[in-house]
Amino acid sequence: MKIFISSVIRGFEEERSAAARAAKALDHTVLRSEDFGAIASSAQRACRAAVRDADLVILIMGAAYGLKDPVTGKSPTHEEFEEAQQTGRDVLVFVQQGVQREPDQDAFVREVREWAAGANTGSFRDADMLRDSVTQALSRHERTRSAGPIDLAEIAGRLEAAMAGQRGRSGSPVLCVALVGAPRQVVLTAGQLEDGTLQAELEREALYGATAVLERGARTRTAAERGALVIAQEDRRVTIDGLGAIAIWTPAQRPRDERDWMPTLIDEDVRDAIAHALRYGHATLDRLDPYERLADIAVGATIRDLGHLGWRTRAERDRSPNTTPMNMRGQETVSARLEPLSRKRPAVRQQGDDIARDLTAILRRAATE
Repeated sequence: MKIFISSVIRGFEEERSAAARAAKALDHTVLRSEDFGAIASSAQRACRAAVRDADLVILIMGAAYGLKDPVTGKSPTHEEFEEAQQTGRDVLVFVQQGVQREPDQDAFVREVREWAAGANTGSFRDADMLRDSVTQALSRHERTRSAGPIDLAEIAGRLEAAMAGQRGRSGSPVLCVALVGAPRQVVLTAGQLEDGTLQAELEREALYGATAVLERGARTRTAAERGALVIAQEDRRVTIDGLGAIAIWTPAQRPRDERDWMPTLIDEDVRDAIAHALRYGHATLDRLDPYERLADIAVGATIRDLGHLGWRTRAERDRSPNTTPMNMRGQETVSARLEPLSRKRPAVRQQGDDIARDLTAILRRAATE
């Protein structure tokens, strides 16, 4: 595999060498601007061409942004990252910690972290730590590539299947948040799905873990059913199948108090429930697939039994507690999924709150238009 190393050069020579040594130790070919020798074209053009020639880009981000091109107003590293984006190259990003970044570099780091289509981000403090991080990240990347290509149509089908079923109790609305991993591969065998010890551990995490999504003290049933582990309560449920698809079903309305006697969905409650379900889903995936063989994640959400319920914010509810809008269409189900459908797992983990906000906005439009 050809790997292009992108970073500022001055002051980062040791880190660049450490990344190159890690890649070469795994029998990869390293492309670096300092190895190009005399070139007829500009250095920027040569580096962008090297990005296109590479299979993967290692982006190392420290405190300095680098000199800006007078035409584009961007540093060479920034332009190389954009070239990787535009040409569909995988990018492994390593951000130096414990440094004071220049304002332009700080904005660049935020841009990279917000990119949801191909950035796998890590951190380091010195060259030795960077070498180890690069070695681990490249090893994970190789394992993922060996599993085969990602089939977006197949992912979409599994996402829809994960969100199917489960009606609310007495017609009350139910929210489902689903995470589907790719490329397709088994993370839980049939024997593991029926293993009583593993079932007990996953049930305990769903009930009492830091990201628990089930109600403590409620009657809970855990069993393997039709190729998936089901942890079920009367109005909540978690399903985990052998391919690592996780679906979390919870009430779409939080317990009502004196402010909530009018039937309505509260925007912030839906958003918070989605964000919490995503945190649980990621924690469970990390438990079942610690080496991130499922490198990409598709996320979706659906609300079933919506009926004629209105939708408003907490502020709107507080301003007018005795009235509520009605959904005249009386929809049975509204669903949402993000585009692009498949996103790198670290990016989804990092952007969980943003993803929850986006899914909530899509659901709200579908429910109220």
